[in-house]
Amino acid sequence: MFFFTCSIIIVTLIYCILFYGYNYTGLIYATPVSQKLIVPFYPCVTEGSPTATTPQIYSDDGEIIDVTPADVIDNRVIKVNNIFTQANIQFDNPIGGIQLIPDPDLTFGTPGNMTIEDFSRYEWKTSISNCKLLWKDLLPEGTPIGLVFININQFVHKLGDVNRDLLGVSSCKKDTTGLCALPYSATIFVKDFQYTGEGFDLGLNNDPQDQAAAHEFGHPGGLNHRTDNDPDALMNAEQQENGPGGTVSNTILNEEEINTLRMNFANVPGAYFDSDIRPIERATEYSFIDDDDKIHTILPFQNISSVILTTSKDGTMTVETELNDLVSDNSTNFWTLIDTDGDKSTGSKKGTLYEIGIPNTNVSGIELAIFGNSTILNDNSTATNNNTQAWVIDPTGQNITSAKLGLVEQNNETMELEFDITDNTNNQTITEQVQNYDIISHKIKGYEQMIKSTGPISIYTFAIGNNTILDEMSGQVNGSSYKRSSN
Repeated sequence: MFFFTCSIIIVTLIYCILFYGYNYTGLIYATPVSQKLIVPFYPCVTEGSPTATTPQIYSDDGEIIDVTPADVIDNRVIKVNNIFTQANIQFDNPIGGIQLIPDPDLTFGTPGNMTIEDFSRYEWKTSISNCKLLWKDLLPEGTPIGLVFININQFVHKLGDVNRDLLGVSSCKKDTTGLCALPYSATIFVKDFQYTGEGFDLGLNNDPQDQAAAHEFGHPGGLNHRTDNDPDALMNAEQQENGPGGTVSNTILNEEEINTLRMNFANVPGAYFDSDIRPIERATEYSFIDDDDKIHTILPFQNISSVILTTSKDGTMTVETELNDLVSDNSTNFWTLIDTDGDKSTGSKKGTLYEIGIPNTNVSGIELAIFGNSTILNDNSTATNNNTQAWVIDPTGQNITSAKLGLVEQNNETMELEFDITDNTNNQTITEQVQNYDIISHKIKGYEQMIKSTGPISIYTFAIGNNTILDEMSGQVNGSSYKRSSN
């Protein structure tokens, strides 16, 4: 008989369409600033942006020269790294180049624009998905993608009018302590440099240091906007134009911010210290991502995006099911079934799953079944959800051990916005606290040994309403290929 305890945490995040394996054992503490921390990121450029259509940079000789889109992004990151030198952090594209992604919604404005009022909807999610998918095809099998940078055209409102003040939007999913949660996932959206950088004439063009991009890199490092309105602070919510000729000048990080950045960025998959080129490894992560987009045929929260299975050294197994939007009613049940040993002859037999409430499927060989009903409060509050359960099925398929799951929490991902203070022609209000994609997270203690290090691991996930399967996804990874040994 298996004994374990479980809890569910609803958190918010953005993942995309890929699957990978990775290791982490938990959040690490701030590291000495004397050690340079190398943080991998993966850049994409949206079609229709100036970087995609007319890529140019302003040279040290004071001339605008034609380059490639990759050169433009490299130039931006050099400027960002100059600012992050004070934290001894360097952002690095592991294989170089950029990925060009389409604008998924051409309803309003110019191609490459992002609609501000669509933070948790189709355009944002699809952009990130497209970016990660393209990088996945170029990376070694199993490489996780934690930090994505997307260079867009401009931010527009839902009627198509440009918000000239908004420079960037970025976030990481956060845990209840306010730190970036694990497994790490973050995205940066930044307005094209030709609207902000010196030498160009599409906007104010008074940000030669690319403070706008550096500021946005701060949020995925766990930083919020400064509340003291320090005119020198990088994380001031608005750019401060106190440099020569009215250029943007606020680039300073304080000691607390530096420690927070290093603590969070050390958990980006593939991050390492320059004194040791091995990635900072934690526990084992298996991620299964759905590439069947049904968001227009069912309710967004009924559309399953991904399932992430994590085992850690402290004996905790976490199973996260990502949905495409906030749960808005109690009409939908979510099931995740796990074949932990890749052997269809062990675990559940035909009819076993039907007995515990799953509509008839051809799935067999399941050792763990997890159920969650969508009775989640949509107001950031905490609620007890009694309609949640898990079953462990022994190898014979005859003995089933059940256990109630416990606490339900819903946390927001904070989409942090940075503005320029000079151009205030657009007075439309934008909230800085925006709810994003929901994750149903089951934490199970004392059960991680069922996940084998060799052989395939399979998952099957269903969204079910009125005894009908609304959405489903499945995936398989080979434990020997995707699991890396922790130190």
